[in-house]
Amino acid sequence: MNIFENLLGSVLDTSESVAAGEVYRRNIDYFIPPIIIIVVGGFAYMFDYYNNFAPTTAEINSSALSCALENRVEANFFEKVTLRNDYKTIVTKHMDCKTANNLRNSNEKWRNAKINIYSTISFKYTSPIDGKSYDKTREISGEAYPGQMLNIEVWKYNSKRIHIKKLVTKNYNLPA
Repeated sequence: MNIFENLLGSVLDTSESVAAGEVYRRNIDYFIPPIIIIVVGGFAYMFDYYNNFAPTTAEINSSALSCALENRVEANFFEKVTLRNDYKTIVTKHMDCKTANNLRNSNEKWRNAKINIYSTISFKYTSPIDGKSYDKTREISGEAYPGQMLNIEVWKYNSKRIHIKKLVTKNYNLPA
């Protein structure tokens, strides 16, 4: 009987378990509302994203290419401790692609760097919501040229708010 009392004593003793349960309950109550707000907000954002944007196409009017060098170098001791990573990534500012290639060939620090190509594009689209024509300028990764088409989505409540989905590339080498 003594073994069962020892095993069940803490379960049946309500004074200690209620006090511990109350402290746990009070602490967990602070975390539940923010979690619920974040989950509901995420669902609201996704509902807005999938239901309140109308697809359309846009034509690129002008394009300016620029490049940036990206290099992984060994981190110093402080960065290794704080970032918990042995390497860090260094990226240069945007520059002309010829200048980036010359820098990569001439400077030892950038010898193994990767060249990232960016295009600053200006495009025109007609909103399917209000039928007006709008001009926008954005920066995208990769090469884009005037005359290419973009798949974009326009927000139903403000035609100036858009999402660029992808750049449509034309295949001119079609088999006969």
